[in-house]
Amino acid sequence: MINQNIFKRMYVSELRDKIRSGESLCNYFKKNIEYPADVVIESTIKADLEKLKLKYRGTGESASNDLENAIALYEALPDLTETQASDPRLWTYLTHVTLRDYVFA
Repeated sequence: MINQNIFKRMYVSELRDKIRSGESLCNYFKKNIEYPADVVIESTIKADLEKLKLKYRGTGESASNDLENAIALYEALPDLTETQASDPRLWTYLTHVTLRDYVFA
């Protein structure tokens, strides 16, 4: 288990503002994006990234793997509190870094 990284709150706001303005939209289609180290912090959320292997949807499938993926996410973040689960910094980091390939599949 590791401590899950999250983005700083001000960086999540900055990302949101840049998307709304269209300034960084083209960056989202790049394979890899480097994020500055000073916008990432280590949280107290324990994560087992080996268990976070999400199944991709096949062509034409709408929700075929959602149940299995929800279970994998739950097992990878077993001690996640309701407060932590409602933190956009966690989900922004997961979607932009940890699960980037899944998001774009």
